[in-house]
Order: sequence, then C-alpha cells, then structure tokens
Amino acid sequence: MKGAEAKKLALTDVVGFNSTTGKGVKGTVSGKQVAVGNTELFHDLSVDPAPLLDQAETLRKEGQTVMLVAVDGKAAGIVGVADPIKESTPDAIRELRAAGLKIIMVTETTLRRPRQSPISSASNFMPTYCRKRKQR
Repeated sequence: MKGAEAKKLALTDVVGFNSTTGKGVKGTVSGKQVAVGNTELFHDLSVDPAPLLDQAETLRKEGQTVMLVAVDGKAAGIVGVADPIKESTPDAIRELRAAGLKIIMVTETTLRRPRQSPISSASNFMPTYCRKRKQR
C-alpha cells in the first residue's frame, strides 16, 4: 500500500474479498472478478493456467515466488516476488561455517533442486529443505 501511495497510484476497494490458505485470494475490483494465487486456486475456479505456466516456471527457476492472476475467469498475468540476497550473505555463511556451525536453509518455496536457490548459489551451496506441494 505504501509503495502504491508513494507512486500516487489510485487504490480501488475490493468487494467480497476471500482468502484461502495455501491457495490465494479473490474478490471483485471495479466490477471484475480477480483472483491471485497458485494453480490449485485456478483449478478450484475452473481457470486454465496453461498460458502462464512457461513464464511462471522461468521465474521460479530464478528463485521467485510466483502468483498467478486471473480476471473474469481467464488467466491474465503473473506476479513474481523475490527477496534480494545481500552482498554480505556469502561471507557471513563462510564465517559461520568457519566457526564450526552447520548451515542449512529451510524454505516453503518448492525447488526442483536445492542449487536453484539464489542463496544456495551465493553461498557455495548449502543443504536446502523445502515443503513439497501437492500438484494437481
């Protein structure tokens, strides 16, 4: 909200907002049904995610969390979110290892391979554990 206000973007009210844990959110914005979430939400709403899947996979490989967007029952776009890695991260991890600590990363992001994580890459690989999401 603060970012939109700083850019002087007009904010519109959402009517009928509904959040489904682990899937996404939906509501009506300016008379249009809008849904933002994952493929499970799209499945529940009978929205075909196929037009978005290639681009979504590209963003995931970059370590981004991907949210699919549907407007009025049709795939409309993607939102990718990533936390930038601080320049100091690799050095900090090396120092912790040198102190005898075992470093692991735990994430809810579904990774195909641990090395796909930007943090794993930046820190010369650390074991990564992630939650496996049920795919439909």
